[in-house]
Amino acid sequence: MRFLKSLLQPVFIFLPLFLQAQTYPFVNYGVQDGLSQSNVSAILQDRSGYIWLATESGVSRFDGKNFTSFTTENGLADNNVSAFLLDSKGNIWMGHENGGLTKYDGKTFVAAKSEALPKDKKIYSLFEDRSGSIWISTASFGAIVLKDPSGDLNSNANYSVYTSKEGLSQYVIDIRQNANGELFFLTDVGIKRSPKAVAANSFEFFRPDNMLAGQITCLTQDRKGDLLIGTSNGNICKYSFSEKKIIPLVTAELLRMMTQGGGTNFIYTMLEDSKGNIWASVFNYGICRLDPKTGKVLLFNTSNGLSVNKIKCITEDREGNILLGTLGEGMEVFKGEKFISFSKKDGIINDQVWAICQDNNGRYWIGTNEGITVYDPKLPKAE
Repeated sequence: MRFLKSLLQPVFIFLPLFLQAQTYPFVNYGVQDGLSQSNVSAILQDRSGYIWLATESGVSRFDGKNFTSFTTENGLADNNVSAFLLDSKGNIWMGHENGGLTKYDGKTFVAAKSEALPKDKKIYSLFEDRSGSIWISTASFGAIVLKDPSGDLNSNANYSVYTSKEGLSQYVIDIRQNANGELFFLTDVGIKRSPKAVAANSFEFFRPDNMLAGQITCLTQDRKGDLLIGTSNGNICKYSFSEKKIIPLVTAELLRMMTQGGGTNFIYTMLEDSKGNIWASVFNYGICRLDPKTGKVLLFNTSNGLSVNKIKCITEDREGNILLGTLGEGMEVFKGEKFISFSKKDGIINDQVWAICQDNNGRYWIGTNEGITVYDPKLPKAE
């Protein structure tokens, strides 16, 4: 239980109420807890339940209590890890900031050394298609497909490269596939589509009617396989394959009101959780959650529980917790909007509470029948 300090003298004080909104229970894990580095680019949960975090100083594996870190000394292609993929066979793939690729089979890290991989060009994301091939999205090197992931990772013949020469683009940020086998590529010039048999000049622009305004910055899929699309100005929409149309979800105007102006509401990454909620990182402004059933949008930021507003990745674990990788503050964990109870056994001077307010330092002042207790959620838990 976090530190509770009681002011023993029974005195009644009128205090200004600084708390303007509910504070949400995010739990932070950082370097002080054993994480190898505080910038977390990707998070995944493996088949054994371990949580893996990609950082600029290697990867850290979390068992719920302790972190174990791995670097080039353990076999990684590079310490700066930018992307994760858990494939259908349970292998973990790691893309690196310098274009390297690492495979982990549960026992050994193996670095790929093919000349087909980019040199000093960031790997944005990794994706496994329905045939089991692995696609590598890169900066200025297009999309690379590893045709046989169980084969020779060093063989140039095991890779195919698609760039602007083949009708795609030099910058490919993410890749998705629908139930019909069509591939969708988020590039610097928009979304491009290709049929099952990818070949030169088989890429075309994907421009459905009523696409919301703004440069497309995020492409992912919901649990039904429909595309979730985010833009540079805060628009979020869904493309329904069954209805063959764009469905607006969150407008730029709404996010602008929620973030109270300022810069652009750049949608960095998105996730649909197991409850059907859509989470979107609004870079520099925190993360918003949309409940499609009610249309309610809630913004989480440093004013109501987050440690930092820059969220780089979003994952859901098996227990339904939302795991957020941050820029500079490690991992934030959201376990839901649960009530936390405090009583005399936790340090409150009396169980009859008449007033609660929060001061400018984030401390809670609790007025009781026998005096005042001060609760500081920033202080470490008592042993």
